[in-house]
Amino acid sequence: MPKVRKKSYFHDLRLKLLEDSAHNGQLLVTASEFGYRCVGVDHEFKLEKKSQVPRPRDLSAVINGYPGNMQAAGVRVLKRLTVIVEEPSLLHVMTSPAVSEYDVIAVQPNSERTFQQACSTMPIDIITMDMTQQLPYNLRRQQIGQAIERGITFEICYTPALLDPTARRYTFSNALDLIHTCKGKNVVVSSGAQRPMELRAPYDIANLCHLFGLKGGGECKDLLTTNCQLTLLHAGEVM
Repeated sequence: MPKVRKKSYFHDLRLKLLEDSAHNGQLLVTASEFGYRCVGVDHEFKLEKKSQVPRPRDLSAVINGYPGNMQAAGVRVLKRLTVIVEEPSLLHVMTSPAVSEYDVIAVQPNSERTFQQACSTMPIDIITMDMTQQLPYNLRRQQIGQAIERGITFEICYTPALLDPTARRYTFSNALDLIHTCKGKNVVVSSGAQRPMELRAPYDIANLCHLFGLKGGGECKDLLTTNCQLTLLHAGEVM
């Protein structure tokens, strides 16, 4: 397992910017004010027949619109791609040159076969899941182990659990299952927030992680710090 710096920084590897929204700059500023030092701006893309991976969006206007807040805090902003896919035969587009323009590559598999392929062969950094409903596959230890051996991280997003009681019930159930199957290894927690009001401070989220079945405060903090740094090392984005 690669080594990370002893000093841990808080990460939120999934912020979702809205199109032409005044909330975008404030979302990054709020993340900075909460103490996050590395954020991933997510471009979510549903893979369908004849679709092509989009190029990363230009973030300079959003970042430079709030230069004092972002630069003073030393916040690092990464470009992330999340591909939502159900049919494995479409995954050939992951070799597109546009994919290499992103800093972090994630996939949300929506079928058993796609989940198997994500764990075993896909060139990705993160496997994320729609935890707000029953997963379309079982979290088997053998498949999870394959992904962990390859350095892939599994992601839990907390924002949906804050917004809807049914989503909260499913999120906690699925997170407990994931943590149990992974034995706490290679798991990160991100927000998936679109608006500043959906963000929470890192230590609030670390406390929330106790409900995912983690025992110590250090284990909970790792989901926002050390495990995220390992994800970035796998992606070639060394802090």
